[in-house]
Amino acid sequence: MASQQDTQVIMNSGNVFADLGVSEPEEELAKAQLASHIRLTIKHRRLSQAAAAALMGVDQVNVSSLMKGRLSGLSSEQLLRYLTRLMQDVVRSSAGV
Repeated sequence: MASQQDTQVIMNSGNVFADLGVSEPEEELAKAQLASHIRLTIKHRRLSQAAAAALMGVDQVNVSSLMKGRLSGLSSEQLLRYLTRLMQDVVRSSAGV
C-alpha cells in the first residue's frame, strides 16, 4: 500500500476529456452534458425507449445506445435536436451547454 509520502495530487482542468487528452474536449464535454440531459428527461417523463425514439425521430436502438452513453457518431447538433423534440427548451451560450 502506498504511503502518504508516495501520494501525488494533481488538479484537474474541470473537463475530464481535456485531462485525458481527447481531441476537441469541449465538444465532447458538451455532447456528454446534452446526452445526460436527454437521459434525465426520458427518465423524468417515464418514457419507454420506444416512445422516446418516436418523439426523437430515431430507432429504439439509437435511444438504447444513447442511454448507455454511446455517443460516437452523434453531433452536438443532433443531440440538441433530440432535446427539442423531447419538448425541452434549449439555449446556447458561449460559456458552454
